[in-house]
Amino acid sequence: KAEMGPGEKGGPSGKATPSRSSLHGYYEKWDNVSRETQADGGKIDAGEQAEKQKRKEVLSLPYPERREIAAAEKEKGNEAFKRKQHEEALAHYTHAMDLDPHCAIIAANRAAALLALDRPREALADCSTAVDISPDYVKAYVRRSTAYRKMELYDAAMADLRKAKDLHGKPNKA
Repeated sequence: KAEMGPGEKGGPSGKATPSRSSLHGYYEKWDNVSRETQADGGKIDAGEQAEKQKRKEVLSLPYPERREIAAAEKEKGNEAFKRKQHEEALAHYTHAMDLDPHCAIIAANRAAALLALDRPREALADCSTAVDISPDYVKAYVRRSTAYRKMELYDAAMADLRKAKDLHGKPNKA
């Protein structure tokens, strides 16, 4: 079954899909929903149920549209990371990964946020995902080396640094 193009309406079920602009607005609201849920002590209300339904709709969009939204989420994560708002960056990168799980750069960026939050085991998993997706992505090896070092796994850290050095100068396919 062929995927529909970005301008076409209808998802796999043939139902109308939300417009791209409404989806961007939806993702902008995610941070507020997360903060409100934390302030309420994690209670799930009707509004949160609606958000979960909306999220399901977004995840059912054709891959090209999800990828476009993921790129916008990644950029928001990059901006938050630059401001040293690592929790916010992590949330944006996580949303981006939900939408585009085949992007090594998003996985490696989330790993950077996790490292900044001193969560090396989770960062290690994201770096390994990035390496699996794009075996020539140097930053993934460098960040994974940092995660290994923080976990005091020095031999593994050195192996990844050697791999990164070997790859340095080759074209990046990430």
